[in-house]
Amino acid sequence: MNYELAKKLKEAGFPQGEIKCRCILNPCQCNKNFDYEPTLSELIEACGNKFGELGLQDYMDLEPYEKWRASLGWDGIGGYEKAVYGETPEEAIANLWLKLNEK
Repeated sequence: MNYELAKKLKEAGFPQGEIKCRCILNPCQCNKNFDYEPTLSELIEACGNKFGELGLQDYMDLEPYEKWRASLGWDGIGGYEKAVYGETPEEAIANLWLKLNEK
């Protein structure tokens, strides 16, 4: 997950867990100037029972052609309800959480 998306989650009120130190030098010198990056499990759990599905979508109208799609699920009439995309499963679910928590 990139820094900008982690920052958006924090600003939107996503629960922040413990930030683990990332070593940038050897010996380790901790740089804590970043935001918490939730795991895939934490993101899905935060969406609660609104989370519907996660899948790899391969459509020619998306750039790049393969992206992860997260949504509330199939809407029954040919589409996915509140579908959002990401380069990774974590990004897709993070974008879904952000969409569900828009103010």
